[in-house]
Parts: sequence; C-alpha cells; structure tokens
Amino acid sequence: LENVKEFQVKFFYLNFNGITVILSFPSKGNHFRRLQGRVLIGSLSSSFFSHVILHPSLLKMDSPIVYVKDRRYTKHLDAQCEDFTFVILADPQLALIERYGEKRDPPYKWDRELALVNRAITAINNLSRKPKFVIVCGDLVDAEPGRPERGEQIADLKSAFVEIVPDIPIFTLPGNHDVGSSPCSADIEDYKSHWGDDYYSFWCGKVKIIVINSQLYFNSENCKTGSEAQDTWLNAELCSQENQNAEKIIVFQHIPLFRMSSDEDDDYFVIPKGTREDLMNRYYKAGIRHVFSGHVHYNVMGSWRPEGSNSTSLENITTSAVCFQLGDDKPGLRVVHVTPTNLTHKYFSFDELETNPHIADSGFYWRKGILRLTSLRHRVGSARCLSHESQFSKVSRLPSLRSKLESVREFDIPLTTGKSMKPKSARFLPSPSTEKSIPDSNTFRVSAYGIGQSINLDQLRLAMDYQALGYRCLRLSPEVANEILFFTTPSDVHDPVSHRDILVFKTGVVVFWNVSDSESEEIINKLRSECNRPLALELMEFEELVYSFTSGPTVLDIEDIRFRAVPAKSDSKELKEDYEKEVQRLVLEKIAFSDALAASVKLSLLESSFDAVAVQMQPWIDKMQTGLGVFFPMSAVFRKTGELFTLRHLLNISTTISETPDFYWDRPEVEKLFQNLKTALSVQSRTNILNSKLNTCCELTEILTNHLEARHSSRLEWMIILLILIEVIFEISRWNMGSDEHQEKSTSK
Repeated sequence: LENVKEFQVKFFYLNFNGITVILSFPSKGNHFRRLQGRVLIGSLSSSFFSHVILHPSLLKMDSPIVYVKDRRYTKHLDAQCEDFTFVILADPQLALIERYGEKRDPPYKWDRELALVNRAITAINNLSRKPKFVIVCGDLVDAEPGRPERGEQIADLKSAFVEIVPDIPIFTLPGNHDVGSSPCSADIEDYKSHWGDDYYSFWCGKVKIIVINSQLYFNSENCKTGSEAQDTWLNAELCSQENQNAEKIIVFQHIPLFRMSSDEDDDYFVIPKGTREDLMNRYYKAGIRHVFSGHVHYNVMGSWRPEGSNSTSLENITTSAVCFQLGDDKPGLRVVHVTPTNLTHKYFSFDELETNPHIADSGFYWRKGILRLTSLRHRVGSARCLSHESQFSKVSRLPSLRSKLESVREFDIPLTTGKSMKPKSARFLPSPSTEKSIPDSNTFRVSAYGIGQSINLDQLRLAMDYQALGYRCLRLSPEVANEILFFTTPSDVHDPVSHRDILVFKTGVVVFWNVSDSESEEIINKLRSECNRPLALELMEFEELVYSFTSGPTVLDIEDIRFRAVPAKSDSKELKEDYEKEVQRLVLEKIAFSDALAASVKLSLLESSFDAVAVQMQPWIDKMQTGLGVFFPMSAVFRKTGELFTLRHLLNISTTISETPDFYWDRPEVEKLFQNLKTALSVQSRTNILNSKLNTCCELTEILTNHLEARHSSRLEWMIILLILIEVIFEISRWNMGSDEHQEKSTSK
C-alpha cells in the first residue's frame, strides 16, 4: 500500500470479500465506513486515506442491483424463454414504521424494515422456480433527497439486496420518497447516482418491460424539462417498431393510474385525472394490458378500456408493501407468471411463503376478473381489493408467530335472539403438529390466554397453593398489585431455561413465560374457579410470541422480544446490588410486555363477542330490506342494545385496552416497550375498528327502537280513534233510544 503513494492517482481499487471498493487519498486521520453491512478493520497511515466509499459504478459488477444507463438495459434476459415468473416488491421505505406508523421523534431506526426485506429476499431465494428478475416498485427508502439519514438507508437496503441468489437481477424505479414529492433535476440526479436511470426499458423473453418515473406525471412543476424528456422517450417506446416482436408489453410505475375506478377523483395516491386519461389511452393503443404499481401500501386492482371497445381491459394492479401496511394485508410480495397466452399473478405474505415455499407453484394465481368478483371488500370512504384473506385478521399486520384466530367465539354476552354462531373448531392449545417451532435452544415462548371476564385476585392469592406448584408470589408496587399477580420460580433469573413466570391479570387474562403446555393447562384449570364467567376451554383466546436474551438492550424486534440478559449472581456486595437492579428491570419489562399481550387477547375476546352479537342482528337487517317492517317485541331490541353497551363498557371503561395505565407514567423506558408491542399487535387500530362497528350496530338498534316506538304510537292512535268511534256510536245509539221513548210518550198522550 505504501508504494501506491508514489503514483499520481486519485483512487486505489480493492476487492474486499467480493465487493469492489475505492480508497481515496491522501488526507489526514483514519476513518472507516461500513461497507454493505461489513466493516473494514485495519491500521493504515494517517497520511494515506481518510475515507472508504462504495462507488455505484463498481458495485454493479458484484451486486444483483441493475444500474441502467442510457434508458435501456441492453442485456436480454433469456431471449428464448416464453414461460417464466418474476417477483414484484413494493415500498420497502426504510424508517416509515417509526416516522409515520408510530409517530416517533427523530432519529428514526429501520431495523424492522430491514428484517422484513431480509424475509423477502429469503422467500425469493426459497422459491422452487427461480424468477427471471425482481423489480421494486419505488419508495426504496423513506428519507427524501437532502435528508441526513438517506445515505445510510440506501446502503442498508443495498446490503440486504446483496443476499439474493446469483443470477436474479433486481430492477428498481423511483417513488415519491426517492426523488421527492415535487422533484427537481438535482433530486433525480441524486437518485440516478444511487440506483441508475429513473426510467428505462428492457426485455425478458418476448416480453417488453417499460419502467417510468411516475412522479414526473404526478407533479412536474420543478422539472418540466425532465418531464417532457420522459414523455418524448415514452412515446418513442410505445411506438417502437420492435414492439411488433413482443407478445406482451408491461409497464411498471410507483404511483398507480387509479385504484379501483378510472374516474376516481385526484388525490395523493393516484395519477391526476387529466394525465391519467392520456396515459391510459396511450398505453392501451400500444397494446399494454398490465400496469403494475405500489405506493398505496395495500393490494387493490381495477380495470379500464375505452368506451365502445370490446378488447381486453387494461389491468391496473397495485401491490402492497414489503414493510408497513395501510390496509388489512400482511407484508409480502407478488409472484407473476407469464406464458405466451396469459399473465397471472398472486400476492403472498411472508408467513405463507415461510410455511410452504412451494405455495407459489400451485398455479393458483389471480386471473383477470376473478379477483374483483371474489375478494372485494368495502370500507368507509373507499373500496378495496384484498390480497389473500376473505376476512379481516384479528392478529397483527406485522409478521406473527401466533396461529390465526377463529372468526367468532362466544364470550359473556347472553344470546337473547337465538344461538346463531358461526362454526368454529375446538381448540385449547396448539397440537404438537401445528405448534410453532422454536428456532433454537436460546429462544422461548410467552403465551397469553383469555379465560374469563375477570379474575378475583384477592381470593386467588389466598386460595391458590402456588408454592406447591414451585412458584412464589412477587410483591409488586401498589399501583399494579390490584391489577396483576406475578408468580415466579425461585430459580435464578439469569438461567432462562429453568426460570418460569406467570402473570395473572384482573381482566381475565393469564400470561405464561417459558411454561410448558401441560403445566399451562393445569394452572388454567385451577384459575378458572376464581373467574367471573369463565370461558369453556374451546372458547378461550390464545396468542403466542417468542423471546430470547442478548447482551444488548431490551428491544422488540417486529414481534420477537429480545431481553437484555441478567448477569449471574455474585457474592460481591457491589455486584449483588447490580444483580438486584437487573432482576427488577427484567420484572418491569415482563410486566410491560405481558400487559400489552393481555390487552390484545382481551380485545380478541371482545371482537369475538361482537361477532356473535352481529350475527344475530343480520336477520333484522334482512327484514328491513324487504320494506315490510319488523315484527318483534321492543324488549328484544332493548336487550340487544344492552349487549352492545356492555361490550362498549368493557372496551373503553372497565379495561385499559385503549389507554396507558398510570404505572408507566414515571417509567418511560418500560412504557416504550409496552406501547411498541401494543402497536405491533395493532391494538389501537383494532380498538378503533371495533368501536366503529359498535357505533354502527347501535345506530341500527336506535333505528329499530324509533321504528317500534312509531309503530306503538300508531297503534295507540288507532286504538284511541276506535274508542272515540265506539263512543260516538254509543252516543248515537243512546240518542236514538231517547228519541224513540219521546215519540212513544207523545203517542200515548
């Protein structure tokens, strides 16, 4: 290296672990920058170089990321292939969870997004049929041009992409966060310096792919020259003579043309209507029938064709995000299958692909028309097309280790209008064949069960012989002692294999830390005697997470809990004090995580109770639709109103599901863990949804009450009219009788 200084050159090229880097020199001091997830460690002269940079033009030699130049990727991806697949990823958007989802203050972290991107790459690597390429539909990172964290986010995302199997190229395109909401030429040049051209085309088999910068069609105010240049280029691509050799032409862009309907009003999520109509007509005239996009963070599909046309429709397919979701979908990817005569596609969650990597080979892809007919769901303010679930999942939208919950379970609400529940399978604990496997010996389970409406903790403390079961009861601070009983094994806390904890909540939920299934069932059977309205075993709600111990701080990794390990106990007085503090810290952290998990389970019970009540109200709606009126007693509506308000009271008043207990106010570190897990389990959003559903049902009972009262008033009015009529008849009859008597008297005289 010292000899290099004798040459008048600016850079020294080095291949380090398969990655080409550039060392720049001379300058003062030593500085090491992380290279694609690796760290270059060494001792170099301070006069040699000051920084290590990763140059995009050299990175492309070893990276799967395709850096397109001159608007065309000249390498033809398997020109002879007519039957192939490719994968669509959308909106990794590193740091969006903390910035937007959790509304945290900067600086933001993006470890959870990276974990999801890694799951995406692993899922692609495990596909039995290797895709010809992967394309990422924009919003690669969250930091817009000029943000200080942008460079690190880009480096981390590239580092994750490097792990894809060889020979699968990754194409990218810009989203609004990659070039800015109103991009200028400098913003676009910044993007191109990291990822290559912002619009371009390439071929795969006999399919031509056109990639555009949709932000220039959304807002080109600060880059009119760039927008005009793209438009000119697009016209040339759409009218090119080479298109005659294409079996299909596919367009990729970040912002969709529309979501469900081509005449949607302008908003943040779609191309403006004027530009939209022009693009649709140009696409359609060029023979394009499929446009893939991202941006909206949920799956939706719509179609369009010109008025009077009988040809195949233009399909607009929007793919949900790899990471943060704005709808009911789970993080995942879309697999597209192309044949000479057809194009089919389906969105798979990472959970599905990890459970069965061959699921994408089943041939069960969405064909045109089928998705809209079978998977359409309407929500307030918008209509949306969901990816792969026929009903809203009650579990977290983030990747989960918990089994999917059954749709309806009876809780404590009496069924006053007939027992009309949806069928469900009986389950108490997961069977060994279906139970989630624990990845390794350093990972443990935490399970929560909703066993009743409430538990009398005072009676339980006296009645339960917990010492015979090998536990002792911890003395907790007064603000939580009335809400939680904390049972723990006497073994040292630093031994996670043998240490077990049980937390019993007043709300009717019990949480087990590292407790076997058989022991959990035994303890639940003992707890049921102190429950108010205990649930049958097959009706209990169940949720499960995993946890482990590390040397770092306690964090929530998506939904996996990572505790800071407690050091071994020491006889030293100073170390003993540290040990006690660590034990106390671990107890508080377990209370926080258990509290959040208990809130989610309690919410699941209320959701199931609502489903049972809502099913019974469906016949009322059916009768109302006939227009013939409803005929049942007012008492039935009154009882149903009481059931709904009982649910609302349990949801908003008698439990802490929708609020933060006072216990956390002076413990901000613990409160953060509590709030993070509640967010991961979607507790607040599920609470809002359930409250909205309750409001709707209460409106229905109010309508029925008014209808029955009006009918009752009408009946009373007719009764009064009838009584008046009877009285009139009686008076007329009496008058006639009096008149006859008067005539008889006159005649006798």
